[in-house]
Amino acid sequence: MDIIILAMVAVFIALRLYSVLGRHTGNEPGPADKPINIGELSLRNADRQETPAQQVQSADVVDLHPDPALKAIVAPIMAADRSFDPQGFVGGAGGAYEMIIEAFAQGDRETLSPLLGDDVRDGFLAAIDDREAAGQTMETKLVDLVSTEIVEAAVDGRMAEITVRFEAEIISALRDSEDRIIDGNPSDVEVVRDVWTFARDVKSRDPNWLLVATQREE
Repeated sequence: MDIIILAMVAVFIALRLYSVLGRHTGNEPGPADKPINIGELSLRNADRQETPAQQVQSADVVDLHPDPALKAIVAPIMAADRSFDPQGFVGGAGGAYEMIIEAFAQGDRETLSPLLGDDVRDGFLAAIDDREAAGQTMETKLVDLVSTEIVEAAVDGRMAEITVRFEAEIISALRDSEDRIIDGNPSDVEVVRDVWTFARDVKSRDPNWLLVATQREE
């Protein structure tokens, strides 16, 4: 009799626990986000993931959709590629900007090459070769990407181009073979404004945008 009573109590407790812990409320946390390998970052025009740095800077990114002037700028791209997402592009451009300037400073050819068009790639790699031949080293750190702004967009046949102005706070220094600073300062933050142009074949299945031109505003 005692065994039967204990069994009934155990079943009752089990049912109560299930009613509290085993019921799905819709507020359960989902599976952990897959870690993002920054080496795989690319400029994608849809369904892109942001790096943690981009998420922190999201408040600085201009919301393109409500601005009629900006919508007019990207209209040729959206007409040629209906999946184009201006906000996604701005976030990706900011991530690519950080990756490219730091990879260039480190002489990381493997990271740079897939992100650059032919002419820019040749120029960047030649500069790295010259720097290494002289025994020089460069250190560059992006302190803050203050703003990322699409300033121009166009489509010529299959090729789309988007020009972006970046304003950033950067620390940079160039050292000679004796580790003496010959340019820049590792302790000073410099505000720079770069205008970069990205291009993509809108008919291609490859969603990546390549950096095809660079210019620094004085």
